[in-house]
Amino acid sequence: MSRRRRPQQQRPARGRPEPEPRVEPQPPRWGLGKSVAVALGTFVVVTLISWAVGAANLGVALGIGQLAFGLVVVALMVWR
Repeated sequence: MSRRRRPQQQRPARGRPEPEPRVEPQPPRWGLGKSVAVALGTFVVVTLISWAVGAANLGVALGIGQLAFGLVVVALMVWR
């Protein structure tokens, strides 16, 4: 005569926490074109503002625009 056990509910092993559900990454809200447009627009606007405010010459204004462009590109990469 054999004894059959009733099936038990599955539960995690002792001492181990239950695995967390996986979260699927969401696609970016912006495409590459919009990101490039934001970065280039920032470059142009900051260059024009720095030149109008009184940069020594256009080269200095472009240098300030390059710094702003680099900061925006890094911010977009981190944000996405």
